[in-house]
Amino acid sequence: MMNEMLKKLLRCVLLLLAVIVCFSPVHAQWINSVSIIPANPTSSDSIMVVADLTFPSASCDSKTTSVSINGNTIFGNALHCVGVLTVICSITDTFYINPLSAGTYTFELQVDAGALPAPCTPGIVPGPNSSTTFVVSPLVSTDEIGNISFIQYPNPASNHVYLEIDNGIILPLYFELFTIDGKLILRQEIVRHNDKIYVGSLAEGNYVARIINQKTSLSEKLITIDRP
Repeated sequence: MMNEMLKKLLRCVLLLLAVIVCFSPVHAQWINSVSIIPANPTSSDSIMVVADLTFPSASCDSKTTSVSINGNTIFGNALHCVGVLTVICSITDTFYINPLSAGTYTFELQVDAGALPAPCTPGIVPGPNSSTTFVVSPLVSTDEIGNISFIQYPNPASNHVYLEIDNGIILPLYFELFTIDGKLILRQEIVRHNDKIYVGSLAEGNYVARIINQKTSLSEKLITIDRP
């Protein structure tokens, strides 16, 4: 009789463990890339750190993010509430950093996942982390570097990106568009101070827009393509 009771108890424990495994949230996730925008910031630039992330289940859009700075180390944390849908979920997190003093900095990113509904708590399994180093250069006068000031709108863009460039800038210029991981996908000559760029054939998402003059000096902005 005692052996039979022990067997039943063991079966119950194994069944309970199976249920916990089946319904526990998946905590594995990936940091595909981390980009610093602008790529070569000066001490007057606000900085965006864009992280391309993937989770093995959806949805993953409910999240909390934070940034803290300790000396020359910047800590970014992203906690995503992951659902139980068996669909790969890709998302981009953006961390905003105020202008920094000239120097070399390290951005430490930690990505964790918890279970829906929000607010979620991190899982037992630690998420991945990534370390990215970048340099902030001292501010140099505009005349020395030939910097280009431009306005780009709307943001998000749908089919066209409109540019307004100061009339004092000598044309032609070149408009370049890069994916977040640095792949050049569009390059167009600019021959008017008020011009537009067709982006209707590009996929929705975040891109880095760059304008280059004849001295290869440049300005960079993060733009988003989104269609209703």
